Amino acid sequence: MGTYGTFVEPTQYWLQILLEACSKDCSESLRGIGVDPVEETLGPLEQVLAQSQEKSEVSLLFGAAGETSGEQTVFCLKRGVRLRLRKVMEKHPSEYARVVVDMHLAYLENMSAIGGLHPDFKQNERKVKKSAGIDECLIEQRPVHIYTFEDILKMHNASGCEVLIIDAEGSDCAILRSMIQSCERGFFSWPQVIRFETRGSLYCSNGDGVCEEEEDVLFKLQQHHYLLVELWGDATLVHQPALSACHRLAAWADAYFMLRCYVCRWLKFVVIEDFVNVSCIFDGFGRGSR
Repeated sequence: MGTYGTFVEPTQYWLQILLEACSKDCSESLRGIGVDPVEETLGPLEQVLAQSQEKSEVSLLFGAAGETSGEQTVFCLKRGVRLRLRKVMEKHPSEYARVVVDMHLAYLENMSAIGGLHPDFKQNERKVKKSAGIDECLIEQRPVHIYTFEDILKMHNASGCEVLIIDAEGSDCAILRSMIQSCERGFFSWPQVIRFETRGSLYCSNGDGVCEEEEDVLFKLQQHHYLLVELWGDATLVHQPALSACHRLAAWADAYFMLRCYVCRWLKFVVIEDFVNVSCIFDGFGRGSR
């Protein structure tokens, strides 16, 4: 669920790691649901799936995920702007300017946000305008339908998901609250692994780098027996009951994460026995739960 990283085309190392947490083996098809509110992003992913030689059972849903169903507005880059400016910049004498314009247009393509402008949009827009020598507005508002976590799984007749990856430019916490509400009511199984963006300094108005909304969601997830194994620009959590029941998942967590106690600062690799019978677990950056 997001606008940047996608399990459909896992070119980034962290996405490959997360996919390894799934229970499928090499002979099975990848099963997943991708959600994106921008047609220009969704279209290429559909082409990737159509041209892929690997077996997959992936559904791509045009829309956005959120806490409540309904209609909203997505703030995004104007349709066709990047392609048009690329053609304009082909004649520009400065190679540096061409690189700068295309780089920041790529950022803008990945800054689509629901209900308001991404905090970094204006800054990148100014850099594009300055380097390209243009003065047009690059922002576009489009209507988009919001689906809850429950809506999405019911549409696909799914009982849950093993790995939930969210990069929704400020809407991550709303999606997680939707997930928690559905799982609390027993409608779906709890995801075994969750990763979402934690960049409170961007999305919170207090400007102190701490986002109370993110803190609250992390606390609620920990109350539901999630272990925080990584916290930096993104948070990764693993469901402890799943670790206790699944040796494969415990081995995966042991292979990729190190824990640090924020009291004694002791850093260690996660061994399976400690992960399953946990009394003090912290992430490699000094933040965790007890």
